Amino acid sequence: MGRRAGSHVRRQVERDRRAYLRRNWRLMVMASLAYLGLTTFVLLLLSLTVLRPVVPVAVGATIVGWLWFMTAVLDATDGTFLRRQGASAEVLTSDALRKLRRRGWRVIDDVAFHGRNVDHVLIGPRGVWAIETKWSLNPLVSDDGKLVKERGTDAAIQARQAARSIRSLLRAEGIRT
Repeated sequence: MGRRAGSHVRRQVERDRRAYLRRNWRLMVMASLAYLGLTTFVLLLLSLTVLRPVVPVAVGATIVGWLWFMTAVLDATDGTFLRRQGASAEVLTSDALRKLRRRGWRVIDDVAFHGRNVDHVLIGPRGVWAIETKWSLNPLVSDDGKLVKERGTDAAIQARQAARSIRSLLRAEGIRT
């Protein structure tokens, strides 16, 4: 039932990244060639100067730098930044909720329902709670008692849908809420 916090989002991001790389492999090759061309030029200059002994270290740094550079290019261009941040926020929320175990609560992360999920389910002495984690570059604001993101999406609607899904699951198992 429950999985690691953020795993639903991470799976979507991995799928989307693979699709992005299939569509944009030429961009990644061009970025690699640009990086490697520039660093080869710098290494050539180093080998022609008194810094020749540092060339092996510079070659190692170039390889590590290329891996970092390509990761940065992918992170900046694949369009998954906000969802990756959301997955990280889910992990942080889960870690915070797990502190409640000492008070008799149980946390189940990433409960799947027909193509969507409930980020966290908290079960304990005061009931069952469906918790949705949101991450945004912009603060959430209240509009007539509803949490609204700047783009106009109602974050509370998703939390209510999650609660209904959990309630239906519990009722199907004969548990009254």
